[in-house]
Amino acid sequence: MTAAEVIIADITAYIQGNSTTSLAVGTGSKTFTLTASITFIVGMSVVASDGSGNSMTGTVASQSGLSLVLTIASVIGSVTHATWTIVGTNVFRFCPTPND
Repeated sequence: MTAAEVIIADITAYIQGNSTTSLAVGTGSKTFTLTASITFIVGMSVVASDGSGNSMTGTVASQSGLSLVLTIASVIGSVTHATWTIVGTNVFRFCPTPND
C-alpha cells in the first residue's frame, strides 16, 4: 500500500431504548425516563417515535441513569404520547495509517 492509498471504514452503531414518559411532540429539550438501562452517547443523533407516525428528531444532550435528555430539532405530528421508542445512531469512522 502506498502513502496515497487510504482505507476508510464507516461503522454505524445503533442503540434502542424505550420510554413510558408522557410527552407532547415538540422541539426543544425533552426528558425521557428509560424503561431499562441503555447508555446513549452525548451528541448522538436520535429519533423518538410513538409507533403511529409521530416522531421527534434531535441529539442526546445528557443522560443520568434512566433519565435521557434530548434536544429536539424537528418533529412530525403534534400530540402527546406516553410510549416512545428512542433509536440512536452514531457513525464511527476509521482511517488506518497506511503501511509503505
